Amino acid sequence: MASKAELRSTLEARRRALTPDEVAAASRAVLEQLQQTVDWSSVGSVHVYRSVPEWGELDTSALVEWLAEEWPEIEVVQPTLSKDQPFPEQQFDLILVPALGFDRENNRLGLGAGWYDRFVGQQPRARKIGIAYEWALVEDGIPVEPWDMKLHRIITPRADPIRLHLARREVGEHVIDGGLDYLVRGWERLAAGVEGGSKQWVWEEWMNYLDGREIIQDLLDNVPESSAVIAAVEQADKRFAASTTPTDECEWGEENATRRGWTREKNWWYWRKPPTPYE
Repeated sequence: MASKAELRSTLEARRRALTPDEVAAASRAVLEQLQQTVDWSSVGSVHVYRSVPEWGELDTSALVEWLAEEWPEIEVVQPTLSKDQPFPEQQFDLILVPALGFDRENNRLGLGAGWYDRFVGQQPRARKIGIAYEWALVEDGIPVEPWDMKLHRIITPRADPIRLHLARREVGEHVIDGGLDYLVRGWERLAAGVEGGSKQWVWEEWMNYLDGREIIQDLLDNVPESSAVIAAVEQADKRFAASTTPTDECEWGEENATRRGWTREKNWWYWRKPPTPYE
């Protein structure tokens, strides 16, 4: 694994080599994703990093202008460029963080001053979204120090069809942040839980898991990029089916099933109940 200093040197050089036209095109793509995948109706305040053209950073000025026009009720705060500036005292709903690099665990590599790590550490309720170029993904991982703060997700200029589809479905922000991996891990967790056969499930918790499986199926049916998880889903399906009990009616009710077009054949998990009674 490369050191942070080595990664910064490589990534900064690549970013500074970008032409203004390349930065502008990438910034427009990021703006579109922010517009489409963030539930702005739930945001009362947002902290947006102030981009620096000379550094080749993805430009946030168009986002600030769009928010002022489309969501004037949202308070938008931008920092100065001083690494010694005081931290805002207010608590934000959303923080957009510049990321020089990132890895698949949503660890972020900054410029080394540590301002954002300390700042977001004081913002426990805020969603933290990193903004980075797609080529800034560090496949081998970024060295993590105790004070480094993990982000909820990363947005790059490359469109993420899975998260765009989830956003159009208007699922919860935590599902959009976690994406397909989050949904599959939840389904695998449920399959493992029912195999033991002793846990008593709360009905609402059970239905949340079943709804997660329905979202997975929707992605598999409509987003080709979801196909990478088919094997994992099928394996969890077998474990779940072997450890649960079939029911005569949909767990959400037959009326709901009819309205949503669910069938026992295609959406079979809605016709399964836990091996133990609900709490």
